[in-house]
Amino acid sequence: MTTQKYEKIRAISATVNGDRIVVAEWEKNVQVWDINNGLVSKFSTDLVCGMTNAISISEDGKQIAVAGYDHKTVSLYNADNGEIVWQRKDIKKPAKAIILNHYQDLIYIDTENQGAFFLDKKTGETVEKLRGIEFIRENPYSTIDQFEKSSTSALVTRADRKTIKSFTHKSFGLLDACFSKDKIICAYSTNPLAAVSLSNAETLWTTNVIGHFLEIEYSNELDKILGIRWEYEKGSPKYLCYMDIETGKVEKEINLGEPIEIEFLKQGGLILTSQGKLYSALTGQLIKEFDFDNE
Repeated sequence: MTTQKYEKIRAISATVNGDRIVVAEWEKNVQVWDINNGLVSKFSTDLVCGMTNAISISEDGKQIAVAGYDHKTVSLYNADNGEIVWQRKDIKKPAKAIILNHYQDLIYIDTENQGAFFLDKKTGETVEKLRGIEFIRENPYSTIDQFEKSSTSALVTRADRKTIKSFTHKSFGLLDACFSKDKIICAYSTNPLAAVSLSNAETLWTTNVIGHFLEIEYSNELDKILGIRWEYEKGSPKYLCYMDIETGKVEKEINLGEPIEIEFLKQGGLILTSQGKLYSALTGQLIKEFDFDNE
């Protein structure tokens, strides 16, 4: 009988198109890496280990936002040296922090039971308190974004944040979602995938697999959906799945072993695991390894 190796990396955030990543350790330290040039910095934060959406790196790789759930803090750090740019100490139980790329100088913060906020990235001041929003996903292919709520999602125009269409979630537990050029694909805990048209919010197809998808991404280069499938009832390895964009059918799978966390980089071009393995999503081949454990 083999024992799974202890992993100290419990959360990953990556720039959408850049080369920088931040990985969060079990003991609240974070490591900032350049995927080409190696380790940039390492420093301590208020991050609560295991809260995967509580850390976010800006698209230029220069700043890191952290929601410090236990400490009632929201902090913005300089990624190069770990210095605090600003820190809020009055937001109760902040659980998610997202530095938005297409909403100028805004950081999205969600709390456990006090609602969500837009904060000014430059100062940390509250710009707006949001009602009923639990997650925001920006669309890299158009200006229609997703504002996720508990049982529905709104498709929102970026310029004025007006809802143009809404759709009801297929089941409780929306695990992840991603945009293609004309669809939003949603991964659920009990009904794995559903594709929704961006033009009319109608469901185009649904599909089922054994287990569910922890993460999904659309690969523009392959014109396919990529998903990290996990048979959670068995505690099985995690599989990288390639799926047809028009049907959701799984065309092939690659066994990635049993890392705790997996993140898509460069809009589905690369895949990084918490074990430090970097794969090409185009070929499924391992192309580099980072030594997260000894830094």
